[in-house]
Amino acid sequence: MDTSFSFQLVEGTYLPSEAKKILMTLLHDKINYHEREAFSTEERFGIKAQHSLQRIEALQKVVEEVLAQIELAQLNEMDLVINGTLSVELVKASQSKHAL
Repeated sequence: MDTSFSFQLVEGTYLPSEAKKILMTLLHDKINYHEREAFSTEERFGIKAQHSLQRIEALQKVVEEVLAQIELAQLNEMDLVINGTLSVELVKASQSKHAL
């Protein structure tokens, strides 16, 4: 059984405005996912979802960095090459870290 695979999510050269739409959509969707998880965990179990809260904070920093790089590209009349490959590995449930 093959326990890993990868796929190309994003690939190409983009104008700064296009790259901004693509990257911000991906990042904001991931932030929204963790916000929903944190809210759901707190509502159901009355505890903070520390993993989700930490990921939200980390992703917000990534958003700031991406926006800074896009601004730099705009100022210097540059395009952005995005190579977004996702790799996925299947692991036993006991080996993965499930966070509440």
